Amino acid sequence: MSVDGVILHTTLLCLRWSELFERMRRELLWISDLSCPKIALPQDEYDHSELLDEWLAELGVTDVFSVFEGSKRDLVYSRLAGRGTFHKCFTGYIDEVTAREVSSRLVSTSARPVDVVYRASHLPYWFGSQGQLKHRIGSVVLQRALERGVRTDISTRVEDTILGGSWFDFLMSGRAVLGCESGSSVLDRRGEMQVRIHRLLAREPEMTFEEVSRQMPDGWDGYAFFALSPRHFEAVITKTCQVLIEGEYEGVFKQERHYIPMKRDFSNVDEVLDRVGDRRLTQEIAETAYEEIYLSGKYGYTTLARDIENVLCRAQIGAPRSRRGGAGTFGRVAGRALAARDRGAERLTEASPHAPSRWRKLGDRIRVRVAWRLAVGKRLLTTPLLWQMRGSRRILAAWFSSRQVRRVVGLGELMSDLVILGLVLDALNGRGECDFGVATRYDPERGELGFESYPRDSGGAGAPPDVVMSTTPRAPLLSIIWDHGMMGSWVSPRPGRPGLGKWLGPDGQYRFDALVRFARSHDQLVWEALLASGWRGGRRGSS
Repeated sequence: MSVDGVILHTTLLCLRWSELFERMRRELLWISDLSCPKIALPQDEYDHSELLDEWLAELGVTDVFSVFEGSKRDLVYSRLAGRGTFHKCFTGYIDEVTAREVSSRLVSTSARPVDVVYRASHLPYWFGSQGQLKHRIGSVVLQRALERGVRTDISTRVEDTILGGSWFDFLMSGRAVLGCESGSSVLDRRGEMQVRIHRLLAREPEMTFEEVSRQMPDGWDGYAFFALSPRHFEAVITKTCQVLIEGEYEGVFKQERHYIPMKRDFSNVDEVLDRVGDRRLTQEIAETAYEEIYLSGKYGYTTLARDIENVLCRAQIGAPRSRRGGAGTFGRVAGRALAARDRGAERLTEASPHAPSRWRKLGDRIRVRVAWRLAVGKRLLTTPLLWQMRGSRRILAAWFSSRQVRRVVGLGELMSDLVILGLVLDALNGRGECDFGVATRYDPERGELGFESYPRDSGGAGAPPDVVMSTTPRAPLLSIIWDHGMMGSWVSPRPGRPGLGKWLGPDGQYRFDALVRFARSHDQLVWEALLASGWRGGRRGSS
């Protein structure tokens, strides 16, 4: 198969914080074996940033269109920095077709019936104080506008959301619109901030952002991953004057020329409302932004398309690119699986050229599913972490030899548990590439075995002390849980290289349910495997 280029859009890359990511990551590993240009267009790069960096490096991405530059970009892309080429882009551009359609029905700024319009949602706390600005600016301005008799259409309620083409009509009903830079003041490397906040709110759902912030790590809200928003360009093409929180706006929007500035603490809100009442001023600012930003032609999707074409064209006329990224082994396994699918479909068509198309399609789908499962199964069986526990072979042999066990424990689930447990034991014993340590706890009365992750660079701060326990048989295992919440909601067994990443859920916990079901009839095998692999049991608070 000859491929000239691959473009990974943000609608795909945003799956990195979804439970679908684990499957999608495996299914796309074949891309790593392609030698063509591979272009990534990520968004929200600060959200699960390490996972994004790993994924793009794993796929051998050659070019990244990033919203950020300089030190901000370095924070996000530590692995890809020396491998790929970066290009500056925006979170959104002006849609020239929409802009031309809107221009045919523009309403004069001075003739609009409402002084200030705005719509925004309440973003989750893990976007930090910058995310809270989006609804706070609406609340503050609405309250002062009501007190001063200023006409507004401002809401942060979900039920008042405006979608589709009606959004542009809404903008043209007001002389000014509120706004701030998009982005986040939080760097959430693997979802660890989200997990912590989820847990705090699970205990006390009514906590304010300030109350939550006081219980978060120092400096968690101290970043500045700010950027232009597509909303800013939408206001420009509708000739709506913008009232924006003071910021850089990537050098495109300049205060007093393209927008009326509002201080971050809202201390000048009355002055801003007075200026919005000046119809000549709002129209002048709106016209200037329209001419210098939209009519300049610099910020349309045509510009983005041209930049992407330039990358593809340079690759066509330049020297052949080397194959990048790992995953060669898996790519070949997956390639053979796909080839098997194609051969199977050809044989089915040749054998039954007149068979109804629905049966041929069904046969093709069955072959795809079988071939792909064989590929994934081979990948699992050849994963070193599966054999990290010295008793893994005995556990799998016991599974194969017992029909009763096979009825209640799936092989894929059991192997997945063993792979993840191998990773936990690696971290527990200071092996492998993990950037975290693991502490253990064991409650024989409840039959609960627990593992808890903590940052390795913390020197073990916050981790309960472990006590080496005797090798005598333990009580039945009723529960095995790994709490990775302090590190995030995702884990990769082999950071920086292709591997079986695992989404641990919004609480950052992994439950070894298959291994527990297996232990109902083979608990001694599980205990022996744990002890042989260096497990040490201990209770919290013991010494």
